[in-house]
Amino acid sequence: MLDKIIFYSFAALFILTPLLWSPLNFELFEFNKMILVYCLTIIITGSWLLKIINRQSLILNRTPLDIPLLLFLAANILSTIFSIDHHTSIWGYYSRSNGGLLSLISYLLLYFAFVSNITKDQIPKILKVGLLSGLLISLWGIAEHFGVSPSCVILHGQFNDVCWVQDVQARVFATLGQPNWMASYLGMLIFPAFYFFLTAKTKRQHITYFISLITFYLAFTFTFSRGATLGLIGGLLVFLAFYFLLTHLILYLLDG
Repeated sequence: MLDKIIFYSFAALFILTPLLWSPLNFELFEFNKMILVYCLTIIITGSWLLKIINRQSLILNRTPLDIPLLLFLAANILSTIFSIDHHTSIWGYYSRSNGGLLSLISYLLLYFAFVSNITKDQIPKILKVGLLSGLLISLWGIAEHFGVSPSCVILHGQFNDVCWVQDVQARVFATLGQPNWMASYLGMLIFPAFYFFLTAKTKRQHITYFISLITFYLAFTFTFSRGATLGLIGGLLVFLAFYFLLTHLILYLLDG
């Protein structure tokens, strides 16, 4: 049961966090997402601790990133101790509750809980859940670019984008609240979508991931984010380099 709670909590984290927003508070996007992240962190960490108590042994998988991440945490703890504004250093930016020590601890707990509890077979399932969320956000952004913001439809029943002060047609942001954030998010999702496309075993899967890639990239371009574009180009170069190296290595071993 605890394993299921952890798995479904991570699935909820991947699919709900990018989509969640609310018009009921001043910060429509990030504050609501962070509250969800904190709640799911408590659920995941609590279930993880119960597993440790039940098994009476520490469940913690080591990774090459352990030391760098812990050193980064130590640096942030020292920064918080010597900060001139402890409240902001702990809780983060006042309207977002992100960027402070509390959010960093949450991210680290989620990272260690993920590598210690999620199996290799479960990773593709969680990635596909993330791709589904990204696909919905991409369609949301594409609609915004052509003058129909789903946000305005939901809030006011208006099939236009006049509910936003920002020129959402010029640079879309969907449910992420900021064009650069949306571009960074979609830029990350393009790589697992590309992987699933390359490893697809049926024609239906090829078509599905090909359409997803086109949708992701189209929404990505409508953000007009130069920084994310440079990151995507660099990531594609690294991705293709590793892909071809591994492909040639496998062929070499098979021939040998």
